[in-house]
Amino acid sequence: MITPTKKDLISSARKDVHIDLSKSELSRFNIVHPLDLITLPHNALPEMDFDDVDTSCEFLNKELSFPFMITGMTGGTPRGNRLNLAFAEVANQCGIAFGVGSQRSSIANGESQKELRKLAPKIPIIGNIGGIQLAQENGLELAKAAIEDLEADALAIHLNPLQEIIQPEGESN
Repeated sequence: MITPTKKDLISSARKDVHIDLSKSELSRFNIVHPLDLITLPHNALPEMDFDDVDTSCEFLNKELSFPFMITGMTGGTPRGNRLNLAFAEVANQCGIAFGVGSQRSSIANGESQKELRKLAPKIPIIGNIGGIQLAQENGLELAKAAIEDLEADALAIHLNPLQEIIQPEGESN
C-alpha cells in the first residue's frame, strides 16, 4: 500500500467536507431548475399507446433502460467510495450509466474501485481523471490505470483549472 501524502490527506478531508455540505441546509437555496421552465402541453387524446413508448437506448455497446447517467459524483475518500458503490448499484438496477468522480487520489493511494464493476456488470461505467493529470508526463499511464481499475467502458476527462488553483492541494501547472 502506498503511504498517503499530506496533499492526499488534505484532499480527502476536503472531499468529506463536500459530502457533509451537500447534506446541509446551507446547500439548499432557491434556484430555478431548468426543467421548471418547460411546460408540457396536456394531451387528453394521445395518438399512440403508452405501451409503445420505448425509452431504452444503447450506449457504449450496452443496453440502457433510459438515456440517463449518474456521473462525476465523488471519490477519493472512504465515504465517497461507499457512495459510489451505492450509486453504481442503483444505476445498475435502473439500467442507467454511471461515472465516478476523479480517480486521481484512489490510483495514487493504491485504492482499487474494482468492486464497482461487480455491483454494476450490466451498465456502462465511466472512469474520470483531470485534464491536468493527463497533461503530465505519466498522464497516459494514469488514464490506462483509471480504465483498468474500474474495467471502465469510457474515460471522462474533467477540466477545472479554477478549482485546481484555489484548492490547497490543487495542481496548477
